Amino acid sequence: MIRTASRLDHIAPFYVMECAKAAAALAESPACDPRLGGEPMLFLNIGEPDFSASTGVQAAATACIQAGLTQYTQATGLPALRQAISGWYAQRFGLDIDPHASSSPPALQRRCSWPAWRFSRPVTKC
Repeated sequence: MIRTASRLDHIAPFYVMECAKAAAALAESPACDPRLGGEPMLFLNIGEPDFSASTGVQAAATACIQAGLTQYTQATGLPALRQAISGWYAQRFGLDIDPHASSSPPALQRRCSWPAWRFSRPVTKC
């Protein structure tokens, strides 16, 4: 079992999870019960969907699998996506961002590994 650092005891709950709990409580209330005059709630927050992907998504996934398009993308991201993001920043904020000049994956990898290092305690004995 992993022993966590005592400093973790002072971290507040993840806000999104608290919102999800409040939404779940609201969904169980009369306000969301059509039999009691309420309106059903449509969850558009976090978590796993309770339904399957649409037939269009399933067909696209099947076509990609059959075409052998199952590898990871380039480390710097898909060129078309980078171009689209660059265009979005230009339209939204008036920024001229070269889609070939920057890449976040290395920085993201460091950020993703930091919590494991920061929040664990070194094991001093077995």
